[in-house]
Amino acid sequence: MLRIPALRGEMGGIQYYLTVWGLGEAARNITYSEELEKRQEAEIPADLRAQRKINWPRVRREVVPYLLQVPDHFFSSLTVEVVYPAHAKSEITFEPVNGEWGYVILDGTEELRTLDGQHRLVAIKEALKESPGLAAEKISVILIPHRGLKKSQQLFSDLNRNAKPTTKTLNILFEWRGLFEQAAKEAMNRSSLLANRVELEHNSLAQKSKKIITLGVLYEMSKEILKDRNGYYDSEMADIPPELVSRAAGELVQVFDEVLLPSLPEIEKVVAGKMMPFEHRSRYIAMHSVGWQAMAGAVRAAIDQRPQDWKDLCREKFSRLDWSLNNPAWEGSAMAGGLVANRAPAIRYLVAQLKEYLGLELTPAETEYFTSRKPFPIRKLKESGS
Repeated sequence: MLRIPALRGEMGGIQYYLTVWGLGEAARNITYSEELEKRQEAEIPADLRAQRKINWPRVRREVVPYLLQVPDHFFSSLTVEVVYPAHAKSEITFEPVNGEWGYVILDGTEELRTLDGQHRLVAIKEALKESPGLAAEKISVILIPHRGLKKSQQLFSDLNRNAKPTTKTLNILFEWRGLFEQAAKEAMNRSSLLANRVELEHNSLAQKSKKIITLGVLYEMSKEILKDRNGYYDSEMADIPPELVSRAAGELVQVFDEVLLPSLPEIEKVVAGKMMPFEHRSRYIAMHSVGWQAMAGAVRAAIDQRPQDWKDLCREKFSRLDWSLNNPAWEGSAMAGGLVANRAPAIRYLVAQLKEYLGLELTPAETEYFTSRKPFPIRKLKESGS
């Protein structure tokens, strides 16, 4: 029997109990849908579920490492249904002590099933295998009575349907642990090209936006330019010293202000306020997402292969390149059917195209893009006017 301190509340006609559990206690006593299936040795049909299936790759790659590696980790409450399979009882036994404060009594005949937060629960169970000391940490658990399958399904829908995920860009804006996130944000404030021209909330630019790049794309460029550089840009560091962030941001500023700003067509007009960013995007590929990210990949390759003169190389060659959208060489790489293609394959193809144009060594896969890729082999770029 469990006697758990609780606060009783009610909302929308549903009486609930707010409790606090140790992670070890929660892992032992609270179950999730796939755990029930294992006990029953049968899969629960989709229409009889009150939960989605577990996304195990997400749990193992994201949620468990968050618990194990981030010192100030924090989970929101688990919402748990108290189910009595053996009889029709639905009320949760509550012993009041003082008003709405008292004790929930669990006699062992019930099942505690997660209705919201099963990925958090599974991550807790998995993390405890590697770090048993987490068992003493506490998590809040909201207990509600089971009122039948349809109402369980409806409540699951209510809890998840109206929750709007935050954008990747906004997540980066609010992230203060990662090196690349911090470097990107510092660089956008130090760079003449980027200052006040970065979209900080949305993942894409509105048609007539005055911004030139989203923070999400800037982050991807930062990661591409900085990752695995001489061993001193380690994204897994627990405590990142400010001087390392400043150094990384300084390297990004060099790329934007000393390479791209002097070499991209008419970009100085954007900086001077004589051309709107959307006008530039209507003429050139460079300030589209595919262009930004491909330039980062090409610049990084130049840094690796030409460490002494990478700036001069990129500046000189980029300034001579025909970046206009009507350049037929983009079709099959940065463009498809006359439209800009801002997707991962297009970025890879354009990186290869720019590397070849810069005279850099290509990977075998990149070399193949120019010969046997179907239906459109990558075309080699030419200097403007040639």
